[in-house]
Amino acid sequence: MSRPGCSQVDANLRAADEVLASSAELQGRFDAKDLLRFLHIVDLNIHRDDEIAEHADFTGIFVFGSKFSHSCAPNCAWSFSKEGRLQYHAIRPI
Repeated sequence: MSRPGCSQVDANLRAADEVLASSAELQGRFDAKDLLRFLHIVDLNIHRDDEIAEHADFTGIFVFGSKFSHSCAPNCAWSFSKEGRLQYHAIRPI
């Protein structure tokens, strides 16, 4: 019996192997599992605002901003200032 989600994990590993095979720069630096782990960490910690065109250049991994945890009932939201600074705002009493 296969585990739930196993086919998706296998598909992701195959895709990572394809990326590694096509990139000489990545070969020897990552194996497929390490590449997936790295990409997952980046995905969880990146901040980008594609909704406002002027903020498209502000995408990045922000050292302090990435320390905020996800919540299904958040008490804050983030945005970029016009200078590109990541800022958090309380959206309900904390």
